[in-house]
Amino acid sequence: MKMSDVVFVGFILMLLVLVSHYSVVIGFVFAGLMCVINFLDVKRPTSDGNR
Repeated sequence: MKMSDVVFVGFILMLLVLVSHYSVVIGFVFAGLMCVINFLDVKRPTSDGNR
């Protein structure tokens, strides 16, 4: 393999690792936000009588 091929493959692998890492972080943040919103909804007097 040429040097440019090695750099290209390394760049793609680094991008994949970064994207997967950030997707995990974003998933955790999103789950935390949903938990906070649900908690606030429970604390707030419910406008609809279903809950």
